[in-house]
Amino acid sequence: MTHARDANTSGYLAVPQPLEAAADNGCMKDIAAVYADWLSATTISSFARGCAQLVDPPIEDVDRALRLLAPLVEALEGFAIGSAIGHVAQAVRNWFGEPSSRELVGKLRRHIRARAMTENELADTLAGELAARLHPRLSRIPIAAIVDDAFEHVGGSRMLGAALDIARKDELLAERLTTELHIGWQHYRAALVGSTLPTASPLWAQWGKKVRGERDVAMRDYVMQIG
Repeated sequence: MTHARDANTSGYLAVPQPLEAAADNGCMKDIAAVYADWLSATTISSFARGCAQLVDPPIEDVDRALRLLAPLVEALEGFAIGSAIGHVAQAVRNWFGEPSSRELVGKLRRHIRARAMTENELADTLAGELAARLHPRLSRIPIAAIVDDAFEHVGGSRMLGAALDIARKDELLAERLTTELHIGWQHYRAALVGSTLPTASPLWAQWGKKVRGERDVAMRDYVMQIG
């Protein structure tokens, strides 16, 4: 006896198969989870590796050095958030176009924290303190939620799954993150001796205004050029 769900025409099933659809959805969730884990791990490990390479400057005023460390941590967290959002948005841009990517970035900005955090001293070197303060902040970046929002934005399209699978092979992301950390450390070292480094970077221009007391910079001001 042949059931309607088994009937076919020219070799194709006449009735959609719910089990296959569910499997497809599960596959997309797996791809999203693997990508989110990779993006989070790459972000955290890149900053940890970069901090391990830093050399402490001579310190005359420990209290001032720790005060200036706080906005550095916040700037680097903002860069990391922007990098994560931008990485996802780039995948959307590649497959769905610029307008869709820009619309997604607007939606993802809700994941940028509005308020600064405060931490106690955790290490006996400035580089170690930077690493200790960054790690929990980077661990709390809601990358899985960002990826879920991207899938919702494109209606769960399989094409985004393919795009994220390709994006996960980005070998330059870790280098970009570590390089920005080292640039930030140079600005920090200059600020410790009352100097300012020239910069064309909006991120470090905002940071300079913050440490010089020229304006109150919020987290969103550090999240530069995402998407």
